Amino acid sequence: MELLDARNATEDMSSKHDYQDSDSDGPRPVTEADIELEARRLLAAAWEVGIHARLLGGLAIAERVPAAVRAMFARRCGDIDLVITRRASASLVALMQANGYVEDVEFNAMNGRTRLVFTDRVHARDVDVFVGGFEMCHVVPLQLDEAERRGSRALLLSDLMLTKLQIVRLTDKDVIDAVMLMMSYEVTGDDDDAIDGARIATLCARDWGLWRTASENLRRIGAALVALDAPAAQLADTSRRLAALTERLEAEPKSAKWRVRARVGDRIRWYEEPDEK
Repeated sequence: MELLDARNATEDMSSKHDYQDSDSDGPRPVTEADIELEARRLLAAAWEVGIHARLLGGLAIAERVPAAVRAMFARRCGDIDLVITRRASASLVALMQANGYVEDVEFNAMNGRTRLVFTDRVHARDVDVFVGGFEMCHVVPLQLDEAERRGSRALLLSDLMLTKLQIVRLTDKDVIDAVMLMMSYEVTGDDDDAIDGARIATLCARDWGLWRTASENLRRIGAALVALDAPAAQLADTSRRLAALTERLEAEPKSAKWRVRARVGDRIRWYEEPDEK
């Protein structure tokens, strides 16, 4: 199931933005047509030079869930999403250019503190890189050091789930990603063999906006289960786990800041629009 093992990746080597080519002394390296093979190749190249990039998004979830669960939904990924530490961002541009990617110069100049974007023009797909953390509709602290300690090429399970629960406007793909995670793992306090529900509840108890969005999304995902073509027993397990996570969010003692913000409620927008960042 380890989609992105760097040792195996070396054996496998074979738009939406306004991009600008950098100077080059020769042809760009050929990127892989298969997005999973390309993710392996790119992560292996990054780790080789000390950039401990990690996957998030659909490819990260595809790595962590069993093949049988993936086969139920045939979820296809269009782009590669990565996260790196801030200290690695200075080296990333040269790495991406050396591996066949073109930098979105304007976007990166404006947003480089938190995000960088590159494109593979041959295959018309992007690499979206989050720098130092994850900021979209909400700010989600990521356990990057813990993921590195565990040798994971992807985010930890609770972080992956949070990146989906923080989306205000869930797409069908986002729902499927969340369902695949919940179908594959129990909600306990682990993050190796289960989703750390305690961590998700703790973060939501500090941030009313995150709690508001995550709670609503748990309801949306649960409601979507009735339309999915999957074995009844597995859908029942998924529904039970969603309910267990919802109960954790409700039961977790809330911070003073959470309670103050809760009094305001929906009268003030509680999330960011990603396009406004």
